Amino acid sequence: MVIGDIPGYGKGSKPPPHRAEEPIRLYSMRFCPFAHRVRLVLAYKQLLYEVVNIDLKDKPDWYLQVNPLGKVPLLEEDDNKRVFESTNCAEYLDDKFNDRNKLLPAAHPLQRAQQKMMVEVIHGKIAMPHMQLILKGADEQNREALAKALDEIEAMMVGPYLFGDSVTFVDLMVWPWFERIPAIEKFRQVSMTSEERHPQLTHWCKLMREEAAVQATSYPADLYVDFFRTRDFNTGLSKH
Repeated sequence: MVIGDIPGYGKGSKPPPHRAEEPIRLYSMRFCPFAHRVRLVLAYKQLLYEVVNIDLKDKPDWYLQVNPLGKVPLLEEDDNKRVFESTNCAEYLDDKFNDRNKLLPAAHPLQRAQQKMMVEVIHGKIAMPHMQLILKGADEQNREALAKALDEIEAMMVGPYLFGDSVTFVDLMVWPWFERIPAIEKFRQVSMTSEERHPQLTHWCKLMREEAAVQATSYPADLYVDFFRTRDFNTGLSKH
C-alpha cells in the first residue's frame, strides 16, 4: 500500500492532530505529480513522514490558513516550519537530510544548477502534451507532441539515468510524468512509446521501476485510469 493512500480532507473537516512519531507532514493529493515528486524524495531518503491529503476541489478552510495559495505539496515540520512548491520541498529535504542518499551535489554548484535546469527543461517539454492527452484526447497532434518531446528528452540523456550513472534529483523530479504515460496509453487506447523509438528512455524507465522509492510511491495504471475518468481525488477509497 502506498504511504498516504487515504481520503482527502475537504470543506467542513477539522485539521488532523500531528503525530509525534512522524515529525514531517506532507500535505498532498494522491494523484498530483508535483506532490509525487516530494513523496519520492521522502521515500528515497527513507524518512518517516505523515501524509494529509487535501480535496483540491473542495478545500477545507483550515488548509488555506496553512497555505494561503491552497496548493499542494506543502511540507510542515513539528515546529511549524513550512515549505511549499515541489522543487523547493525536494531541495529542502535533500539539504536538511544530506547524510541520506544525497541527490544534489553540495560541493559542485554548477552541477547542482545544471540538474535543476534540466528538470525545468524536461518538465517544460513533457507536461503540456501529457495534460492535453488526459484532458483533450489522443488525436494525432497530441500523440505526436508527446512522442516528439520524448525524442528530445532521449537526446538529452547522459547515461543510463537522465543525468549520469545513478539516480539524481533530475530523475525523481520528472519521474511522476513518465510513470503516468502507460496509464494515459491505456486510458486513450493508443501506443505512443516504443523501445525501438526511445531505447534509452525505455531502459531508464525499467531502471526507475526497480528503485525502492518508486515502488513505494507508485500506483497501478488502472488506478490512474480511474482517476482520469472520474477526476475524483478519492478514487478507490471511502470518504471521510
